[in-house]
Amino acid sequence: MKAQQNFCGERLKKLRERDNYTTRQLANYLKTTEESITSWENGISEPDIKSLYVLCTLYGVSMDEFFSGVDATKLVAPVYRDEYSNAVWKNKFSRARRFPW
Repeated sequence: MKAQQNFCGERLKKLRERDNYTTRQLANYLKTTEESITSWENGISEPDIKSLYVLCTLYGVSMDEFFSGVDATKLVAPVYRDEYSNAVWKNKFSRARRFPW
């Protein structure tokens, strides 16, 4: 189980860095703490499935791609991640909204 935690954490960190998000931005977006984000990335704990789904959606990867083992830096964000959609995400971060569920 420890190896899976490290795999998950490494993937989360690479995807966050790929998209230039800070731990503070993610914490605000997920309504959690920066320490939680850091502990996920360091393999100390794991995100719940809802948070993992939200993060995968934010990063533009499916859960299958996330767990596939493909190098996270090689995963390409989908076509719809253009300048407009990036502005929409930044707006959501600034308002610290949550998903409706």
